[in-house]
Parts: sequence; structure tokens; C-alpha cells
Amino acid sequence: FPNLERLSSSIVDLQNLTHLYLYDCPKFKYFPEKGLPSSLLQLQIWSCPLIEEKCRKDGGQYWDLLTHIPSVAIDDKWIFDD
Repeated sequence: FPNLERLSSSIVDLQNLTHLYLYDCPKFKYFPEKGLPSSLLQLQIWSCPLIEEKCRKDGGQYWDLLTHIPSVAIDDKWIFDD
């Protein structure tokens, strides 16, 4: 999805969603304000450079949105991995 910039805010309502993979979305830069589903067990992001900086542990805008997800990887680097 080369033109994807954000996920829909209704994604938080997908309470059976356990895995989310975002691949090759160079314009992707926004997670929904409501956050991501609490059911999410794994999030993997590849080739989405605009969101990577916002997911950093040291002051990233979206760090708090990711901490409930047991396994998170960005460009094959595991941030969390249970």
C-alpha cells in the first residue's frame, strides 16, 4: 500500500485481531488516536520509514501505544519479543 498514511480509527474495534503486518508503506506515519486493539499479539512493520522514528523507546510519539503488544518488530529488529 504505497499511499497508505494512516490506519482507520475503527481498527481498535477489531478485538479478534492478533497479528498486524505493515509492509512497504513509505507514506505511513499515523496510528489511530484511540490506539491499537488490545487483542494484538504481534505487530511487524517493514519499509515504513516515517513511522519508525515515532515508535522509538526514547521519546517516540507512539511508544505508549506499542507497550501492550508482546511482539513488535520494525524492519526485522525486535523491540519486544515474548
